[in-house]
Amino acid sequence: MQFLNDRVPWNVRALLDSTATPYTVAQYSARAAVYRQGDPCERVMYIESGRVWLAVTTHDGKQAICSLLATGAFMGEEALTGCAERRRSATAMTDTQ
Repeated sequence: MQFLNDRVPWNVRALLDSTATPYTVAQYSARAAVYRQGDPCERVMYIESGRVWLAVTTHDGKQAICSLLATGAFMGEEALTGCAERRRSATAMTDTQ
């Protein structure tokens, strides 16, 4: 399966280091929750390696996958708009950093 972001990613760490922007690196195993719908929306994330799916859950518990993201993608952009809570859940499909 071909993903939109299956290409050589740019070096986000070098950019953040050059601007003295603080960041952390997290590891997620396959099927681990990165964040859940309704969690506080505090940061934007960049996928250095791996794959993630974004899904929304309805009030009756049904889940729909909205996006499949891979290396080089950003997620959680709603943090930039001042959104208080995550609108979707993010789950690692593979080991992800």
